[in-house]
Amino acid sequence: MANSFSNTTKAIEADSFYSSVVILSIVIILLSAWINWFMNARISVFETSVENMLNFSSEEITKTQFLAGARPVSTKQRKLIASFAGNSSKRIKRGQKAFVHFKDKKKNRTKKFQAVVKETKWDPKKKMSIVKLIVSYNDTLPDLKAKYMLGFVNIEVGYTTPANIAIKAVGID
Repeated sequence: MANSFSNTTKAIEADSFYSSVVILSIVIILLSAWINWFMNARISVFETSVENMLNFSSEEITKTQFLAGARPVSTKQRKLIASFAGNSSKRIKRGQKAFVHFKDKKKNRTKKFQAVVKETKWDPKKKMSIVKLIVSYNDTLPDLKAKYMLGFVNIEVGYTTPANIAIKAVGID
């Protein structure tokens, strides 16, 4: 009987909580990082145009920047009109960042260009928001001779967090 008791006391003395504390600390740090991301990460919310045809103006503006010690950089701008479903004009404001995606039929892919919202208005007849944008590009914009081009526009209208998305998915909001 004395033999098993001494083995038990040696086992208790040799046992430490060090590995458990290290693992628990790592889990708490990872859980804290995930909760911080879940509550504070910014996810962009976009409004997307409904029509496939984008209406371009024929007027093109060229701006040239002269940077110190570098070649002049020319940027061209062209006005674009896109339609959005519903009354998106409440969320779309002048100066918001937008992305114009042109569909390239030959290569079966899209090209993305930056744009800025110039003006937005509600069309009660079509029940759509009409948005005028300024598209900036170098010389890479496809087929500018066409007045209408296939594509769509995404306008960044705000931000949300993963927590807000989860609350809406559950139906608490």
